[in-house]
Amino acid sequence: MKHTYIYDEGQWTAEGFYFDENEARYEVYGETSVIREREHRRLEGFMDVSFSQPSRFTNSYKIYYGKSPDLMEWESFNPGLGTLKGKFVTNGNTITSSYTSNDGSVTGWEILIQEKSGLYKNVGVCYVNNKKLSSWCVVLKKR
Repeated sequence: MKHTYIYDEGQWTAEGFYFDENEARYEVYGETSVIREREHRRLEGFMDVSFSQPSRFTNSYKIYYGKSPDLMEWESFNPGLGTLKGKFVTNGNTITSSYTSNDGSVTGWEILIQEKSGLYKNVGVCYVNNKKLSSWCVVLKKR
C-alpha cells in the first residue's frame, strides 16, 4: 500500500486524545497541510487541546527528501519546544519517527499506522529532560 500522509500533498484532520505528564486525558482536534516544494515538503498544522482553558499548539515542519524513499529527515519549529530534528522511516504500512532538540533536552517518537489510503492511527510521546511531557493517540483522515 502506498503511503499518502507526508508523501502526498493534502489536508488532514486529527481527532483523538492528548495525555499530559500525569496521564490526564483531554480531547484533541487538529488539522495539517502537507505541501510539496522544490527541495522539501512542508507540513503546517495545529492541535487544539480541550484543557480547562483550551489551548492551540502549532508546528511547522520541513521534510527533506532522502537518498532512499523510505527515509526522510525533518526539522520543525514548535513555539513551546523550540527547534526539533528527526527522521521519518517507512516500513510496510508504518511510518516511525524519532526526534530530539539541538541541546538534547527534548526527545520523543511517534508511530503512524496506515489503516487504508487516507486513514492513519497515530501515537506518540514527548519527553523534556527525561520526564514525560505529553503523549497522544489520534486518527488522521485525509479530507
